[in-house]
Amino acid sequence: MGLWVAKGILATWVVWSSIVVGVNSGASSRASKNPPFALEAARELVAPKPTLREKAEFEGGGFWEEHDDLLTRAWQELGPRHGDLYKYGHTFEKRYLSKALRRAARDAREGGNETSARDLFKEVVPGVFASEELFTQEFLNDLLEELEHVQGSGIPMRRPNGMNRYGVILDHVGLESSIQGLVEASVRPLASMLFPELVGVEDADEHFAFTVQYDTAGDTELAKHGDASVVTLNLCLGRPGWTGGYLRFFERGGSGRALGLSLKGCFAQEQQGQQEQQEQEQEQQQ
Repeated sequence: MGLWVAKGILATWVVWSSIVVGVNSGASSRASKNPPFALEAARELVAPKPTLREKAEFEGGGFWEEHDDLLTRAWQELGPRHGDLYKYGHTFEKRYLSKALRRAARDAREGGNETSARDLFKEVVPGVFASEELFTQEFLNDLLEELEHVQGSGIPMRRPNGMNRYGVILDHVGLESSIQGLVEASVRPLASMLFPELVGVEDADEHFAFTVQYDTAGDTELAKHGDASVVTLNLCLGRPGWTGGYLRFFERGGSGRALGLSLKGCFAQEQQGQQEQQEQEQEQQQ
């Protein structure tokens, strides 16, 4: 599974690739002494700036490996803004998942009637299913506020993938268990129903969830690519007034022609309806 969120925000499965690092010597020596106040020490680190726009999965890898333990403790010390996002269970499902999604996922887990899943999703082109009824408005608002809380923490964050420079790897900030719970309870059973030839009993048992952020001063587009996942779940978020977030699908192999579809999929926050989106697409093949 992959996730997206957008101010722009986006997600996909990732593989890391190689590279060096740069670190403030004072911060490095302090971090190595296992300080009691991890948050303060993490904020003093000088992380290498992401610069590459392709094949950059391992950019700055040495820095992130060296400070992995400190950063983990810093996120724990920071704490969440919305604690319910971090614990998957009855409260999470009731508060954040739509009734339609809960019903469809339950039916899929029990291996029974496919009607609720077919009613929840529309197959817009072969193999691409879209829905506007997966999550509650409370989930969209809380998740966006949580991302703003994380991004304003002062804790260095690793680039989310080899193409996008800005975003959040959700597992790194403590959301791993709730994302895994969502995968096991909803994503995998629904994927097995929608893609029975691709998702078997032992497939889709791991996830990599992250966001990417689009901004005129940062990343403005994503190159054409194929996700290294069995199934990808894309979610697009934005505050009122934000524009962007088209997701275009291309035919695999051959000419790689566009399938004639551009999904907006961007939920406006704190108001009804969708924002008008500006298409973001790069035609050159990766």
